[in-house]
Amino acid sequence: MPAINYEIKDLDLFTYDATKLFVDRDNRMFKLVQRNAEGFYDPSALFPDSAEIIFPNFVAKALTSFFGFEPCEVYDEDSEGNELGTIGYQLSNDNGSTWYYWDGAAWSSTTTDFNTKAEIDNNIDQFKLDINKQFKLKVKISASDDNLYTPRLGEIFVYTELDYDFEEDVFRTLKHHVQDNLNAKLKYKVKLKQGSAVVKLDVDLTVNSVISVYNLTDDPNKETDLYQSIDVSNNVTMTSEQDENDIIEINYYGTVPVFITSDKDYKTSEIPAIVIKSLGTTDVRERNFYGSNVIERNFAKFLTKTRKSPIWKRMKIRVECKSDSNLVTFSLVDSIEKILRNEDVLISEANGEELELEDYVPVVVDDNINLGQFGKIVQFDTIGKEWIGTPVQRPMVTKVKVGIIIDNKRVEEVQLDA
Repeated sequence: MPAINYEIKDLDLFTYDATKLFVDRDNRMFKLVQRNAEGFYDPSALFPDSAEIIFPNFVAKALTSFFGFEPCEVYDEDSEGNELGTIGYQLSNDNGSTWYYWDGAAWSSTTTDFNTKAEIDNNIDQFKLDINKQFKLKVKISASDDNLYTPRLGEIFVYTELDYDFEEDVFRTLKHHVQDNLNAKLKYKVKLKQGSAVVKLDVDLTVNSVISVYNLTDDPNKETDLYQSIDVSNNVTMTSEQDENDIIEINYYGTVPVFITSDKDYKTSEIPAIVIKSLGTTDVRERNFYGSNVIERNFAKFLTKTRKSPIWKRMKIRVECKSDSNLVTFSLVDSIEKILRNEDVLISEANGEELELEDYVPVVVDDNINLGQFGKIVQFDTIGKEWIGTPVQRPMVTKVKVGIIIDNKRVEEVQLDA
């Protein structure tokens, strides 16, 4: 079943007080730490009363709801089997601006109250997402009453429901990633209508920075760079006034429009532009798990849920770079290559999981082009998971038989108590 998996790694993404908490890197667990009055580790010292951890914010546009909460908690016990210490939780749907706990009837805002894992697990399906589809977690680890013992906290699974389409996710994730990182070398020429030291860089593109400015009339070999500054309105100031009818060339880094084939205006868009297309999607069968309605968790609440099996998908991507200048087209391809060259994975906008990049081919090939236009392409594969199946609502029962099927043969049947 799709889930947010909070592992205790990449600690720079967590917020916590390192003077009170220790990270067991071997077992990937948080626990309180004993320190003396000078602040040094001392196994004979008492544990602090408590400490809080704020986990990284999770954003997934396909997220619709939650239905389970499963943290790894480890406790010492007293002679009667009672757990020593506590771990409490708060949830946020606005990146930590507001924290919530279950008050017994509803999710209420709080600054002090925390829930047990059972309280979160039993009621997280009623926790509402805001329009930004984000989720954040705060944890409070408290020592035993005598401050002699500390609980330990390992990885946490938050089970989710998604409204997810693999192809749409790949398209949108790639589009925004390219758009946010594109920095192509572009060129603009203009004939001055009157003498001036200022010329407007009049383009419908995002200008990131100016490289150089030349007067092609007086300086055809481009020996003297006239660039001085540029303002927020793309007015470029040169080092001196240039004459009427002089031709000025501005070289700059910019971002061109990035379209996907489902965008209504991609065919009629002006150039230069980048278009992302799909050359087809297939299953990656060597990675896929084939099973039938395997119960995900064997306690009563989750007998109403059946497991969704992840199906690995491969999508072949074609990126077309179009321009009326062959040099600009090569610049776009070079920028795309720089963006993707060192990327092994992208993070899905829809579900927050990894989209792998494979078989990247930075080969520039002439595409079928219109008169006066140049087109170059690059191709690569993306691989990701698509969760199939729909949760099946079943009446509550005391025992459930679960069959496991491999290669269309039933190989095992077990009976679970509710």
